Amino acid sequence: MSTLCNFNSRYFKAAVSAILIVGPCVLYLISTSRWLYLEKYYSLIASSYILFLMMIISMALTFLKDPGVIKPRSEFSNPLYSLDLQINAQIVRVKFCPDCKIIRPPRSVHCNVCNHCVDRFDHHCPWVGACIGAGNYKTFILFISTLFLLELSMLVGSCKMVDHFTREATDVLKLENSTKVFIHTMNNSAGAAVVIGFACFTTLFALSLLIFHCYIGAMNKTTFEEIKRLYNETSNPWYSGISRNIAELFLSPAPKLY
Repeated sequence: MSTLCNFNSRYFKAAVSAILIVGPCVLYLISTSRWLYLEKYYSLIASSYILFLMMIISMALTFLKDPGVIKPRSEFSNPLYSLDLQINAQIVRVKFCPDCKIIRPPRSVHCNVCNHCVDRFDHHCPWVGACIGAGNYKTFILFISTLFLLELSMLVGSCKMVDHFTREATDVLKLENSTKVFIHTMNNSAGAAVVIGFACFTTLFALSLLIFHCYIGAMNKTTFEEIKRLYNETSNPWYSGISRNIAELFLSPAPKLY
């Protein structure tokens, strides 16, 4: 319990992120799903619940799975040691990690937040409170994919509800005063209006993340490599064609973790 209450612990940060992400989703399911059911939007309700469940599971798996932590060792002690490897006609230098006392494998990076080296380090994700690496990258992609689709379905459902009560105020109740129309709409769909504001931002954010990771996946790069500009189109030793890169990233079996 003390670990969870520690403001700097990964568990506390993950709990805060979960509340920020899950909270509006729960508000949507509570405030909007009953109206959607009465209006017979059954497929929209079903997809929202399924995506919500998938999003929760993938987020939890991303947090709980070993990202590819390389265990510290004590037999190496030379901080100046480095090794040049030839991979696909390109030279890749692996270096000694003074914190973990290891020779870092190619593409592994020492995370300053978690204080350990991670195999095929992509980035440290504050939203799930964990490093993203070889061991949990697929579940991370599943998480942002389901988050995008869930937020999109929330946006559609909430807009339908707000639009319904706005039309009811103008077409059925014949309210001409915009203030009265607004009050009527908010009295009946305030929760949906709040969800719209949240979902607009989150949908765009999740979509931009998804597009970015599709791009670096096609190029066989990590977020770290892309930000640091370690490779260009001709010097990337891991590039083997877009289709093979994507197959290697998403269809290959789970890597052997250290």
